[in-house]
Amino acid sequence: MSIVHVPTFEINLDLPAEERYLEIYVNFSENIKPLFTSFYKSIPRSRKKFFPAFAKFLEKSDNEYYKEMEALAKIIEMKPYECIAVEHCCEFMVGCTSVLAKAKDEVNGGYKIVHGRNLDYPLEVSLMRDVLYKGVMTKDGKEIGTSLIFAGFQLYTSIKKGAYSISYNQRMKKQENGFLKSMVLAFLGYKKYSRIIQETLITCDTFDEAVEHLKSTPSLNECYLSICGIDRGVKITRDRFKARLEWVYADGREDGNTFDVQTNCDSWEEIPKRDNNRRKTAIELVEATGVEHMNEKRMLFNVMNVDPVCNKETVYSSFMDPSTYKCVVLIN
Repeated sequence: MSIVHVPTFEINLDLPAEERYLEIYVNFSENIKPLFTSFYKSIPRSRKKFFPAFAKFLEKSDNEYYKEMEALAKIIEMKPYECIAVEHCCEFMVGCTSVLAKAKDEVNGGYKIVHGRNLDYPLEVSLMRDVLYKGVMTKDGKEIGTSLIFAGFQLYTSIKKGAYSISYNQRMKKQENGFLKSMVLAFLGYKKYSRIIQETLITCDTFDEAVEHLKSTPSLNECYLSICGIDRGVKITRDRFKARLEWVYADGREDGNTFDVQTNCDSWEEIPKRDNNRRKTAIELVEATGVEHMNEKRMLFNVMNVDPVCNKETVYSSFMDPSTYKCVVLIN
């Protein structure tokens, strides 16, 4: 794997919804079309049937999001409800590893918290890499934050300068009628977490504000959110209505950890076989590196890039540091 410079685009939120992603859609259209076509074919018919009606619901209830998807559909010659189906269903399949860790602050002295992140996906890894870009969101002429985004999709990995970074991991636990429950909530107006992350970037200027918004906003899906501040970090385990918080501190206080590793299973339960030892291995690698030596290079190459933390489903690895606004991407 090597550090790469993915293309960067401005996402101007002052533009009409149908225009703000237009340059990005056009730039990546040759790759978005086969990606979305493949993903739509993989969605079970029992799930596809909900989305024509859901698209009509979104046109009235969340018109900005609908207009964004409608603009994409025109460019890749699909129907809006098909694009919405892909964008929603894929969120339930994002397998990831997120690491918050105490590290030396080599500029200001003392310690800070840094953020490692692998995004894994079970399908079309190569095509997903081909549509990856850095999106710099602006509003009222000011930069809001930067996200690593797959063209046509919402936000899973984001950073706000001097404040916080966020990574989303799907919570993969067995639940009866889980998809149906999510669709019922969707028709009631609840949003998926990638949309809530965007809301957070726009409305929350501080780490504390971001944590409060992300822990208290009900959602249609369950997930883990790793949030890195300057001297604190927190992992939020979300069900649809409740949240559990686990803290990481840079100052070494006794009531918090010096690091946290999250994959796609609850940290207080026995690690299931489907985790493929990612969490266990990542914990061992962070402990072996030690907070005295943790930095960008060691997070990326000593932790995130080691098998099975990095595996055949890993689309990219990233390192984020809110104190310096650094967002580095590693791709095999």
